[in-house]
Amino acid sequence: DPDELKHALALLSSAKYLPVIADNQYNITYEQCHIYRSERFNESFHLEDTSINRQFPLAFNILMYENVEQFERLLRIIYRPQNFYCIHVDSDASLNVFEGVKSIVQCFSNVFLSSKREKVLYATFSRLQADLNCMQDLIKYPSWKYLLNIANTELPLKTNSELVKILSIYRGYNDIEGRWKTRIISRTKYVWKIINTTSTSYLSHLRQTNENKKPPPGNIEIVKGSAYGAFSRAFIEFIQTSSIAKELLDWSRDTLTPDEHYWATLNYNTHLHPPGGYQG
Repeated sequence: DPDELKHALALLSSAKYLPVIADNQYNITYEQCHIYRSERFNESFHLEDTSINRQFPLAFNILMYENVEQFERLLRIIYRPQNFYCIHVDSDASLNVFEGVKSIVQCFSNVFLSSKREKVLYATFSRLQADLNCMQDLIKYPSWKYLLNIANTELPLKTNSELVKILSIYRGYNDIEGRWKTRIISRTKYVWKIINTTSTSYLSHLRQTNENKKPPPGNIEIVKGSAYGAFSRAFIEFIQTSSIAKELLDWSRDTLTPDEHYWATLNYNTHLHPPGGYQG
């Protein structure tokens, strides 16, 4: 909308500089939680949420490495008391980040830190494992219908009500991107090895070997997708209990960016009977 864009640019040009809240300033005590929630999370608004939304709880994985203020902004936008939120703080994150997030989540019964933490290296299995850790924690809560995995650097384009409306229409089907023609074969054809866990430049910590991987299990065709999606509860249960899902997971450990093929491959190989899956 050109008019809205002009309006947004005008607001940005006239906005006063807002200082960033340092990570170590998030040191909320448990005794301060009631004040913190009432001042920062608009509790009256959440209590007035519609009955339709309350009957369709959602679950969220949030992966983060830095910037507690950004995480708080995201949580304030997506938080609803009927939903559940698992926060994975990278094990390599600073102590100030971890303690800051910890001080926030202690104030909510439905927001918690993941029970296992990973040192996430870009394009490696650790990125996928971080999501799986949170999924393992979230499945213990029986009421949510769909799970969405996001990064703390994101902000939603849909309200909770809009998400509920869309996901209700899905009737248990997943929303997982899948592509065949644009798949980069080398990502899964060869074994990839981590050679440097400290490098920060793009993919310099990984090396493609000349070793061919064995074919994926179960007559599976690898499908390129996205690291993110909207997953039905039944699909998450399938990932955690299905032997073929576990075999594919193990097979993916030495591939490049396994988080970008694991969900899509399970979803689109319908002979595996994945809940909510479909043919592309």
